Amino acid sequence: MQAFDTGQQKQMDVNKIFSRAKNREVAWITGTEAGPASMNLRKYLRDAGDEYGYRLQIAGDIWIAVRKAMIRGDWMDGWINVLESEQGAGKHSDRGVCWVQFVSAHQGQLLGQVSVAAAHYLTKGRQPGDPNYRLNSRLSVAIGNWGKVHGKGAALAFYGGDQNIVDSKDDTFRGAPFTSLGDELKKYPSTGHGPIDVIASYNADKRVTGKYWRTLSDQEFRLNTDHFLCEGGYSVTALRTAKKTPKKA
Repeated sequence: MQAFDTGQQKQMDVNKIFSRAKNREVAWITGTEAGPASMNLRKYLRDAGDEYGYRLQIAGDIWIAVRKAMIRGDWMDGWINVLESEQGAGKHSDRGVCWVQFVSAHQGQLLGQVSVAAAHYLTKGRQPGDPNYRLNSRLSVAIGNWGKVHGKGAALAFYGGDQNIVDSKDDTFRGAPFTSLGDELKKYPSTGHGPIDVIASYNADKRVTGKYWRTLSDQEFRLNTDHFLCEGGYSVTALRTAKKTPKKA
């Protein structure tokens, strides 16, 4: 999202994004710019979640929305604070890793424990010597450590974030065990300011295979925000056929 958009613009973008997600049965959405100073955006997100069937987690300036039909139980969520707002160059909110975890099934197949994290790297931190380079490296370490815990064993871990680092030129995870769909599929469309946003999977998740990665430009899907809508798809091998949820009397 874009922090400096008007409330009306934010509400329009949220409703447009969630309406499309519902129609396409998108499993989850991740986004940014929902910090404490953007209470109206937080309200729009929660209202859209209620209307379109998504469960929300909002922490720091990050939000994650999971399609309720994907959730079978054992929901957990959290926030790993990594950077304080006064650290580094430029004005920004606290930065860290927002995450959710749940047991999931899709089309009658049990996927098991699935975790999704999101983060928002700082600008001015792409190359060694940049004022925020070391701070962004701290974010990548936190993302990697999160993945090692939540992607352990048969559990699956995914990530979506505004990296503010060009994915086609650099490893935006800086050695952390995640691979972006761009790197997996060798495809790097611009996400609004070059290929700086990613969707990624945990490297140890052998049941997961990237299938597509695309962005929708303003000509394809007009938004007020300065980033394009990014969309990725994975094929996931199920653990087994899921048991049917008993009908309530």
